[in-house]
Amino acid sequence: MKPRVYDDLVQSAVELSCFGTGQSTIEAGRAAYQAWLKEHDRQTAEKAWEEGYIQAVKNMNPMPGEESPEYTPNPYRKENA
Repeated sequence: MKPRVYDDLVQSAVELSCFGTGQSTIEAGRAAYQAWLKEHDRQTAEKAWEEGYIQAVKNMNPMPGEESPEYTPNPYRKENA
């Protein structure tokens, strides 16, 4: 459950920006902002996952005779999401 403060923050951002983005109503501006925020969060998660995965692979030193782990696709990448 999202805290009420989050909804108020989104509403304030929408009210400040919806008319500047070509949205004619608060509801349309809110929907556009929510879509933008969802994509922004996905991009941030994609980058963080990739950076963490690459670092983890670099830190792995398989024992002699062991195979390197298989690549796990980034679950946040747009074609996977």
